[in-house]
Amino acid sequence: MPAIDKEQAKWAAESDARTLAEAKVVRGDSTGLKKAKEAAKKKAKEETIRIDALRKIAGLKPIEKK
Repeated sequence: MPAIDKEQAKWAAESDARTLAEAKVVRGDSTGLKKAKEAAKKKAKEETIRIDALRKIAGLKPIEKK
């Protein structure tokens, strides 16, 4: 895998900084945080369905649900 050049490393660091700043803003907004958590739950359910289908296609056992 090729090494990341300085410009890519700089961009990645700046992107991470923006992500952290956005997360801080969301955490400070109780309504926004609640909506983000609801969206995360919905996304997790969708991903679980997708992963279960992939595991079935691959001939793997389903993930045990709690």
